[in-house]
Amino acid sequence: MADELHKIFASCAAQFGTTAVSDLRQAGHAETAHQLQALIGEDSSTRAELDHSDDRTTHEAAAEALSTTLWSRLKLEAGFDHPAFREAFVLCKMRLAVMFYQKGDFQEAMREVDVAFIMGGPVCELQAMIPLIEPPANAALLPKKNGHNNGDRHGSIGKVEEDKPIFECPLFSLHDYHIPRVRADQLSVKEFRKNFFKADTPVIIGGAMTNWRAMGKWGDLQWLHDEHGQRTVPIELGRHADNNMQEKLMRISEFVDEHLFPSQQKGAASLDPPAYLA
Repeated sequence: MADELHKIFASCAAQFGTTAVSDLRQAGHAETAHQLQALIGEDSSTRAELDHSDDRTTHEAAAEALSTTLWSRLKLEAGFDHPAFREAFVLCKMRLAVMFYQKGDFQEAMREVDVAFIMGGPVCELQAMIPLIEPPANAALLPKKNGHNNGDRHGSIGKVEEDKPIFECPLFSLHDYHIPRVRADQLSVKEFRKNFFKADTPVIIGGAMTNWRAMGKWGDLQWLHDEHGQRTVPIELGRHADNNMQEKLMRISEFVDEHLFPSQQKGAASLDPPAYLA
């Protein structure tokens, strides 16, 4: 499996890594270009040598250092003002995923792949990495599941009734605006375009998601926690109206434990700060 992951990373390094190094040098970021060049290696044999050397910890530290530098640039400094910075960051994450997998730290390997996805990494290559990493990452959660008996703690938010809001927004009520509600099976595309789209009139369409499996599955917090808990997703925290909105990367298991389960117990409107998938 590690060899397959390495091949995927090597393919990406060959596709856009060398170009990113060149672009960074031309843009005046010689140090970052040098770090990226060391990360991807001169060729596939060099990269393989790094992966199997006794000094792998040093290379892992170098990859994490470059990743941290690039993340700080994105969040605190000039941002990724050149596409090569994003490409370098994605390659860092893919490289770290391979390294963590080789160490047997499958959950961290999965996290690195997810972050690469979030940052716009190559979809086909990252999708090829997921089935290699996700099964052992899931298996690593099993002792925690059994040890903490989450089944007694996580419940279900119940079946979602599409025509009724789960809770009323504390800032305003949709009902104050008399927005019409129409069932999806009673509204044709032609009628929608004529009566609402072209008329620039809002409408709430109910029943459009009745057959979606997520309508049942996603209401089961235990299933969400156990089946996808190791995946990393962006979470929005806070309220736009309070000017304190921030985004945080979090595992789904943490999102369920810290936000979804408490909201089930206390009521979503009572949570401070509110949180939702970005």
